[in-house]
Amino acid sequence: MRLIVPFPPGGGTDILARIISEKLTVSLGQPVLVENRPGASGNIGTGYVAQAAPDGYTILISTGGTLAINPNLYTKLPFDPQKDFAPITQVAGAPYMLTVNPSVPASRCAS
Repeated sequence: MRLIVPFPPGGGTDILARIISEKLTVSLGQPVLVENRPGASGNIGTGYVAQAAPDGYTILISTGGTLAINPNLYTKLPFDPQKDFAPITQVAGAPYMLTVNPSVPASRCAS
């Protein structure tokens, strides 16, 4: 089995994929190899998985950016996030924060 990461080695998605692949290898009783296919904001690796045989042996670990934001940024993608993929599970979440210089007249909002 191959777990495709559409980003370079060493980043958060790659590290998470390597942890998950170890657990899946034990759970499934077969090797789950992490393969990085970076480039174009995740579009290269994601397009690769979209074109793979739908046999369950090539899976994608990705971010909301690649599947939700990129379709709004790029006019031509090698995949359709709604037609080419079926979600399995969410494996992580990350908080985001917007910061500005203290001289900017902005106020703090509660989340």
